[in-house]
Amino acid sequence: MKEPGSNPTILVPGFAGGKTLFHPFRDDLRARGIAAECWELAPFVYRRRIAWYGELLAQTVAEHGDDGVTLVGWSMGGFVSVAAALEPSVRGRIRRVITFGTPWNGTWAARIGVITDHVLRLHVREMRPGSPVIRGLIDGLGDRPWDFHAVNGTYDPLARAPMRALDPAWCHTGPWWHRSLLGDAGLFDLIHRLIKLP
Repeated sequence: MKEPGSNPTILVPGFAGGKTLFHPFRDDLRARGIAAECWELAPFVYRRRIAWYGELLAQTVAEHGDDGVTLVGWSMGGFVSVAAALEPSVRGRIRRVITFGTPWNGTWAARIGVITDHVLRLHVREMRPGSPVIRGLIDGLGDRPWDFHAVNGTYDPLARAPMRALDPAWCHTGPWWHRSLLGDAGLFDLIHRLIKLP
């Protein structure tokens, strides 16, 4: 991650997605000259909020010693990436945040967190439609010193609703989110282009 001009990039998985899920993506980016590594979301720590994960990721960024870090988050990892980038401790250290498959309108799938409260905890319920947590993250996007892009920003395949929450200028339509788990080359190409933007 310390090589100059290598676009230091941290890949952040979604809920219940360990960092090994992102290894094909990391390997593809490394082959393209991007200094990418995977961050562990610790999916089985269920009693934490998205902000807690954001603070933990911000600490990781601060410990790297790199400036100009790009965070790439999938699904809930997109929320965590934005939460981290908004932390004062890393102000000026983040160059860009890219989210993909992140349900910016909230996802009705998170309603299951109410039914199975003993299994799915706070951070899942924070992704419900109308969530004040998501609203707060979106509000934070209005005053940021880093670049922001949301892939699949025009449609939320989890909530099955148009993506209305974000400024259309931030949004990019890419391959379907679930295809990314299979190592979709089109998604890799799009995110690689976004990472390399000046």
